Amino acid sequence: MKPRGDMVSLYMSKQEKTRRGHQEAGFSEVVGQFLEQWCMPGNGLYVLDKALFPKFRAFWRQRTGQKEHPALMGQFRVELTQRGFRSNGAKRPRWYGLSLRKRPKGKGTGIKKR
Repeated sequence: MKPRGDMVSLYMSKQEKTRRGHQEAGFSEVVGQFLEQWCMPGNGLYVLDKALFPKFRAFWRQRTGQKEHPALMGQFRVELTQRGFRSNGAKRPRWYGLSLRKRPKGKGTGIKKR
């Protein structure tokens, strides 16, 4: 028996499947931008989900203009896993291999160095 998701896709039109693919690609792109700007990858680093996800949620809202949808946290966690980050715990995991920056990459402090 096929997984339920495959059964649903059998009844979707080609246009609906294309739109869903674009939404998923767009989500992945936003996650990539967030990781590039707000996170530092590296061995021995970790970040708590309770610090990481709120930062991503704010980034998502600012970047897309959309309100949070019910699956945002789940999609974010799946995306991190697909990118090779490991976690422990189910409810509030700790993500290994990255940490949060204090400010986004490329954003100056307004103080010029001499």
